[in-house]
Amino acid sequence: MVVRSAVAKHVNRGLALLTVFVLATFTAVAQVAAPAAPDFDRTCAAPAPADDPTHGITFDAVSIRPIEPYGGHLTNPPDGDGITIKNYNLDDIIRWNFNLGFAWRDDQLQGTPKWYSTDEFVIQARVADSDVAAWQKLDDAARRLVFRKVLVERFKLACHFVDVDQPVYNLVIAKGGLKMKEATPDDIKRFTGTFCILPDYFGVKVCLLGKPGSELGSDGLGFPDISMKTFADQYLTKSTGRTVLDKTGLTAAYTFILNHASPEVQVSASPNGSGSASEPAAPSLFTALLEQLGLKLEPGRGPVPVLVIDHIEHPTQN
Repeated sequence: MVVRSAVAKHVNRGLALLTVFVLATFTAVAQVAAPAAPDFDRTCAAPAPADDPTHGITFDAVSIRPIEPYGGHLTNPPDGDGITIKNYNLDDIIRWNFNLGFAWRDDQLQGTPKWYSTDEFVIQARVADSDVAAWQKLDDAARRLVFRKVLVERFKLACHFVDVDQPVYNLVIAKGGLKMKEATPDDIKRFTGTFCILPDYFGVKVCLLGKPGSELGSDGLGFPDISMKTFADQYLTKSTGRTVLDKTGLTAAYTFILNHASPEVQVSASPNGSGSASEPAAPSLFTALLEQLGLKLEPGRGPVPVLVIDHIEHPTQN
């Protein structure tokens, strides 16, 4: 009886383990089989119908003309019926359409023709009246995808992305720990009334701090609400001239002030935070990150995305 009971316990235990193993295996397979969300900002291919966030919407009328006087702009109003681009060259248009950001360096664009960054265009693209309501429901990413059809059809764009192993900086948490905190509504309000630059230059919102009568930015740069990934991808990459990869593991948004020297000094300073003998009163970017935020830039190598233009043509005007 005791033997049978022991055997029964072993059998039941084995069945339980088998059940756990089967469930774990099924869960693992299910997790592996789950398709990743397509990144349309990193593909030149048309989306599959099942994944298409544009819901098949296309522009009903597209006009492309040479440049007009008085500056350039891109308008894409939420309650509008299309997109207007005035006096943008193809480099401007490609960077906007693929959401490359202002930190995307010129060497990350290959195969561009001579006129790519010189010839400017005025483009007006409108959806049909029957599609206006649906167009206004599309988010910015979907609208850019609709416009990408204009690049393919009128500019004959063919392209692809590749990852190239290059020198990078890895943004990591310093040994002493973080010296900044997650963003709160009260912290963000501190920057109300300050002079802030929208993402036209750094790719992120940056506020220039300074006492009345002093030079803007003399008291540092304020970042009201920013993730470390965006901070690395945009501001740090543009400021250092080298791709910066976020390796902090931080997922929250942060509010902080960073006070450092000009970009010319930043690039020439040592990434170990030591700076140079001629370093001015404001520390280098490397030193400021370490001392003010508890972050560190470590040299390394990593995958750097490159957009390769396989084919592009001057569009016919109409």
